[in-house]
Amino acid sequence: MKLRIAFFFLLLNVICSNSFAQECNCASQLNFAIHKIETNYAGFTDKVTDENRMMYEDYTKNFIIKASQEKNADNCLNLVKQWMEFFKDGHLQIRTKANSVNTVSSKITSDDNKTYFKKINAETNLIRIGSFNHVYKKMIDSVIRANYAAITSTKYLLIDLRGNHGGSDVSYKELIPFIYTNPIEVIGMSKLSTPDNIEKYNIAANDDIYSADSREYARKIAEKLKAIPGQFLEGETETVSLKEILPYPALVGIVVNNKCGSTTEQFLLAAKQSKKTVFFGENSAGILDYANMHFLDFPCYNWRLGYATSRSMRLPKTPVDNIGISPDIYLTGDNPDWVSYAAKYISKMPSIGLDNFSYTDTLQVDLKMMAKMIAGNSTNTYDKVRNVVWWTNKNFSWNFTDYKKRTPKQIICQKGGNCNEQAQVVRALLTELNVKTRRTSEINIQLESERRQKDAERQIGLVGNRASVFGYRHNDHVWVEFYDEQEQEWVPADATIGKIGLDSWLKARIGFEPRVNHAVILSAEMLVPISVFARNPDGTIAENRSTYYLVESFNKVYKNKLANLPAWKRWVEGIEFIQLKSKNAFEGKENLHLYTDKIKELKEIYEDLKAQYNEIK
Repeated sequence: MKLRIAFFFLLLNVICSNSFAQECNCASQLNFAIHKIETNYAGFTDKVTDENRMMYEDYTKNFIIKASQEKNADNCLNLVKQWMEFFKDGHLQIRTKANSVNTVSSKITSDDNKTYFKKINAETNLIRIGSFNHVYKKMIDSVIRANYAAITSTKYLLIDLRGNHGGSDVSYKELIPFIYTNPIEVIGMSKLSTPDNIEKYNIAANDDIYSADSREYARKIAEKLKAIPGQFLEGETETVSLKEILPYPALVGIVVNNKCGSTTEQFLLAAKQSKKTVFFGENSAGILDYANMHFLDFPCYNWRLGYATSRSMRLPKTPVDNIGISPDIYLTGDNPDWVSYAAKYISKMPSIGLDNFSYTDTLQVDLKMMAKMIAGNSTNTYDKVRNVVWWTNKNFSWNFTDYKKRTPKQIICQKGGNCNEQAQVVRALLTELNVKTRRTSEINIQLESERRQKDAERQIGLVGNRASVFGYRHNDHVWVEFYDEQEQEWVPADATIGKIGLDSWLKARIGFEPRVNHAVILSAEMLVPISVFARNPDGTIAENRSTYYLVESFNKVYKNKLANLPAWKRWVEGIEFIQLKSKNAFEGKENLHLYTDKIKELKEIYEDLKAQYNEIK
């Protein structure tokens, strides 16, 4: 690698000295970007690996040649930006000095970046925050302080963050009490030590715009980085605990779009952990895994190079980049006024938590009362199911399977359960609301796990082939279908991942779009379902739903384009084969572990489908 990179810079030096008479040229600008990113960018070693190193080197060499032939500054700027696209990171940027981060304060009056408070109706307030840049912190804090009494005495709060590209974490600090229901985990960032990156903290340590505590923190970080040149300084995972849970706002709706990135996404990760938040809109930008930007001046052309100096300790387990953070309620252009929609929607949702009931004994549990309180003023079946699924998802912790049988009341008392137990609670509550439901079982492809395989083998020895529904490359999962009387069809509702409705379920479970990892780690590892069965009350299989969900609906949600892809026939044949073997395994007639290679093949077919679809979309 070092020899090949040395060749790059030898090539660049020849180009820079021979191609142009002037000192400033496109090749020297590209040379600067390559050198600084390879040296300082915290994501470089993740983005350039042994598997793609040769591709990266060839890619870079082609751009070096193009740069040697480019004499126009604007075209050169686009060329360097195109080279940076290899890394697929929104925190790799080039700004002109006129638009640099140091001049943001001159735009303090921009309407897009303003923070303001607005009373929507008697029960709902709105806070609009256009930017979390540190120069706006005083404005944000001032608006919150001025309206604190109104916010904490009103049932609902909407926070509109659309278009908020991020900024500084300290800027959203005063919002945390409004969303707080339980300790919030903030996973740390590891900082890469290089001379340029250390200078970032030296600058902050002497900048009066930061508080004395922040300047002292920056000074200490700079000292620690100096001691470990070329290495990462591991960050600390913090837990935010407040002494008080505010009764109001009882529910907080957060409106986001695909422009919400960086620090805004850090706030969203914190807000996702709350039991009183509901997200509306679309997936966020997906620019968070590499952060804490620093800017360096290019040698010429008045440009500034921005790059990330730190790497999230969430990686590689739970990435956000190029995926984003998904909303609970998707909104599109069909809903032109997202704030009004969110205000109307949130007023129908349950504003009570599991702690409101404080059950310690099953004799205390009143399912009918609970169901009515959770349903609120919902009148149609869909709204009732939505409230129950959302409430269960927010209020129940996920517990590993311990193979013990529990009643819905026992599960409610322990305030947690696995997917099957959460499905039991959903069904029990919906029964009290006169909603017809049935238990639904699936088998899905999982990340490979020796531990899961050994556990399955142990259970097979105890109960037989029924335990083969989970193993090395697969696992079983339980959710609920409810009967929509109006549409006269069975509809999926999964409390574990908080999804209701066919399209929502398909996007979360089988869709090709980037999927955000769920808070439940095991559900995050469910790659794609390969068989689905509806159950009778006695547990026997009532209906094979595999073809409906995994072939017909899968194709339909992509406007019937999948059927024309080369891999589609193999996918259909694979599902037809494995669903029969899965059914036999659920019934104890066959050991599904015998078909682990077929499951691996289905995973490869799914990846082929995804690649082929992305080529034509």
